[in-house]
Amino acid sequence: MEAYLDTKTLSVVTVLLSFSYFIGLLLLQRIQEPINGLNLLALSLFFIGLGFLVLGTENSGSPLIEMLASSLVGLAFALLVHGIHRFRQTPFDCAKVSYAILPIVVILLAYFSYLSPSEGARIVVLSLYIVLCTGLAVFANTLGNAEDLKPAKFILTVGLSIEGCFMMFEIFWRIITPGESPEASAQVIHQISLISIILMIILFGFSISWMITGRLVATMYDSSIRDGLTGLYNRRALEELAPKEMARAQRHSDHLSIVLIDIDAFKKINDTYGHQVGDSVLRKAAKLILQATRKEDISFRYGGEEFLVILPATSIDQAAIVASKLRRLIEKSSLLPSHVDKCTASFGVAQFSLNEGWDKLLERADKALYMAKDHGRNAVFVADTGDCYPFEERLTARGNVSEQPVS
Repeated sequence: MEAYLDTKTLSVVTVLLSFSYFIGLLLLQRIQEPINGLNLLALSLFFIGLGFLVLGTENSGSPLIEMLASSLVGLAFALLVHGIHRFRQTPFDCAKVSYAILPIVVILLAYFSYLSPSEGARIVVLSLYIVLCTGLAVFANTLGNAEDLKPAKFILTVGLSIEGCFMMFEIFWRIITPGESPEASAQVIHQISLISIILMIILFGFSISWMITGRLVATMYDSSIRDGLTGLYNRRALEELAPKEMARAQRHSDHLSIVLIDIDAFKKINDTYGHQVGDSVLRKAAKLILQATRKEDISFRYGGEEFLVILPATSIDQAAIVASKLRRLIEKSSLLPSHVDKCTASFGVAQFSLNEGWDKLLERADKALYMAKDHGRNAVFVADTGDCYPFEERLTARGNVSEQPVS
């Protein structure tokens, strides 16, 4: 066992792992969209490997070499904190603390190397700094705003905590064994120290790679359910989300309404102004839809010039109010390059009933939309109990429902 776990072997493993993950992270950065903080994380691994490589030179016993190696390791952990802060999008900039203390650490390392030589004191100083940096890194990982896989975040925390906890143990061991420690005990502690940092590097590299893969998969999935022109959800997303919203409404006995929207005379817009203007109209209309609806509402590009909005916990009267607000927004907005022509839209509103399915609900909304088109466009029609009414008539029939937007 000793032949395989001696200090030199563990040092070589540390250097190889550090440089391997350094190269791996750089390659990941190059083959896809740039990832914030990944270069810093790669550099931290590079300096860890470089620090242990310097310690393995023939002159490793000299104060200058040991101070240089310790400083490189300290810099590596400062970069680690900075990289995790940026990679995980942590609001609090933990890196400022690690960078601010690093010069003090280097000065203390120089002091205990030349003015008052003490290997134990140098180890305690570096260990204290590593404890601080691993704590800051765990803090940055935990509070990060980036949507990463929870198991990967947990593994990263475990890897950092292993290194931080062992450094605390080493500090405690150095304090309770003042002076020169027995060579055998010091050798064992040094070997365990290398094992802890090897574990940290493995778990660190694995978790970061896992998070990057998770982000890539999430991006690919999001792209598959988004309309490329407007950024709204597409028909595939509608097939997934509509049954879920209907099931939720049934489970909670809650309202659920939909609004079907069609840009009026869209073919004429394309014929008159060209398809680029037509695409611009669709993009601007999508933005207005998002502006007029709540965060919990779900908007889709349903067809060529058609949009659909699912409004959870919304009655048919409230949904008609939202549709009316959006109708006015589209009418008043300058969606066309001409100041003469106006772009308008027609709306069909329907509320989900517990005894019908999605196709029936959509059929009623489509019927209301057809009625709005048939009655001169730029109107909101409501489908209720098999009949369709203009929104204004429905207000009168229901006692002038208050036009408060759902928000």
